[in-house]
Amino acid sequence: MGEEVIEVNKYYDWWFDNAIEFLGYLLEDKLKIKVNWEEDKISFEKLNDKQIKHLIGEIERLIDYKLKYKKVNKKTQIKESKLRTYLPAIHNGKYVGILKKIKEKDKIFNTKIDFLSKNIKNMKNSKICDVCGNYYTPFDKNINKLTQIVYPSTTTSLKSLCGIRKPQPENTCCIKCAFLGSIEWLDDYPFISVYGTSSNKHCLLFPLLNNLQELHKFKNIMRNPNTGIFEQKEHSNILNSKSTDSYSLLLNIYEKLYEKTKIIRELDKILCDDWVELEIKNGFFYVKNLKIPNLERLKKIFESMFYKYSWFPYSNFIKYTFAKPLKSGNINNDLSNENQYLMSKGILMDDFKTFAKAFQIRKGCIVGFKRDIGNFKDKKDKLNIIMESWRGI
Repeated sequence: MGEEVIEVNKYYDWWFDNAIEFLGYLLEDKLKIKVNWEEDKISFEKLNDKQIKHLIGEIERLIDYKLKYKKVNKKTQIKESKLRTYLPAIHNGKYVGILKKIKEKDKIFNTKIDFLSKNIKNMKNSKICDVCGNYYTPFDKNINKLTQIVYPSTTTSLKSLCGIRKPQPENTCCIKCAFLGSIEWLDDYPFISVYGTSSNKHCLLFPLLNNLQELHKFKNIMRNPNTGIFEQKEHSNILNSKSTDSYSLLLNIYEKLYEKTKIIRELDKILCDDWVELEIKNGFFYVKNLKIPNLERLKKIFESMFYKYSWFPYSNFIKYTFAKPLKSGNINNDLSNENQYLMSKGILMDDFKTFAKAFQIRKGCIVGFKRDIGNFKDKKDKLNIIMESWRGI
């Protein structure tokens, strides 16, 4: 008889399905384990103790890499590691949950990743996982509790509302769901963007593909180091990105994919037009879906602009705009970001009215253009090119 095959079935949930893909990637790329990719599951031969230890080591390496960033100390001019404190994986300057166990090299935890060494049967033990519905034996109260590090849109217990007590049930999960949910914070792609340190607002974009095999292909294109498209930065993993909102970030992603890999032409069947945005603001998490209505129109815009002029709407135009006061005064940074958001959203959603709103006089400002926008003598030429490529004028 051959080795036992472990199956991890699809959750039909954006967070956990991306986590399954990330687990498969780690097994395949880091441990060199053969992973079978199917539409609704991944499968692999059960891991031995050495392989589990190797996997834990890879995750441990990623924890500091993904959950910290380098920042230059203004006084010493030396780069220092800072925690991404806005993420639920960190509390009071320390890692939490499973990531904490891994960093502390908790040997007991290593032996409890049951789903990597055997298939968990739906046999009644003690509790039912509130995520996957399977039976499980509680391992650790802090790990089995369903918190935002496991699933970001999880609400915590609300003890009081306007002075009225409102008890909430305490949800729990199995070690499998806790493990998958926690390591997704270490995934290379979701895409991270920052709205601005003053607003303490961040967004993460997750590709939403119903087929695990196609999701893996799509994310592997972006992981390819030969393309040089993406790079881990302080607040973003989009190379040279100044994106300040999810639509600007997404338009930038499409541009780079098109320029470097021609993915829109070659792999349009798996190109993701459905995304989930996870917005983090002041410790609260908001989830919304972004559905791009007409990728074919976007493809034509890119083809027209790139092959004629070798530039794109966002990276060569939108990101160089700002809110210029009609009279003397400082640039309105908030309005500048809002205008870039309106222009990016207008192009992506094929909504000309939204795009045009950015050029209306608002708050005593008009759209201005930075000097490094390009070689065009008249900045309006670039706007005209966008209109011609997009609207067919």
